[in-house]
Order: sequence, then C-alpha cells, then structure tokens
Amino acid sequence: RCVQETAIRVEDPSENINPGEIAVPSTYTGPKLELDQEVTREWVENLLEYMKDQKLLHKKYVLVLLQRIKNILQELHTLVDIQVPEGQEITVCGDIHGQYYDLLNICLLYTSPSPRDS
Repeated sequence: RCVQETAIRVEDPSENINPGEIAVPSTYTGPKLELDQEVTREWVENLLEYMKDQKLLHKKYVLVLLQRIKNILQELHTLVDIQVPEGQEITVCGDIHGQYYDLLNICLLYTSPSPRDS
C-alpha cells in the first residue's frame, strides 16, 4: 500500500506559493482578503454580490481562501453524525458539478446558513 501511495502522491503546488507576494492591480474593485483578515459573514455576502455580475475574485484572495479551507478540511473527519434540533431543519445539497450559480440559487431558495452556523 505504501508503494502505491508514494507512486500516486503529487506535490501540492500551493505550498510553494505565498499569497502575500502576489500583486493585485489597482484596477481591481472586488473584495479583498488579506492573510490576517477574518472571513466574516459580511465579507462573504459582499463576495456573493460581487460575483453575481460574473466578476471574479482576484487569484491572490482565491489562494488565501483555498489555503485556509485546506487547513480546515485536514482537521475534520470525513464522516460525522449530526443532531438537528426539533423545529429546525437542514438542507443537504448534492454535487452541483461546479455550477456556482446553481449553488447561489440553492442558497436563495433555502436561505443562507444562520449566523450561528456561519
């Protein structure tokens, strides 16, 4: 098994990239996310609004997000049991095949995560 894992292991190129070294043009008007900045509900709502017009988050901030997400996911279990309190509900969304606007529509239909779950 170890031989197979070694054979298919791919170096993570993001480990060699420092987002702080990526220049953002002065013409960029979208949301910014610095290395030490917290991702707040307001920041996410601003990002969603910005992207509704098919504008893109600058690659520097995409990389910051991806590195944070990777760190979070590495700490989580792949399968968890959850309890949904009586009177509350949960929406489970399957694979949307990368369709961002489908995800936005699902969020609009079934509401965004509550502030407690954000």
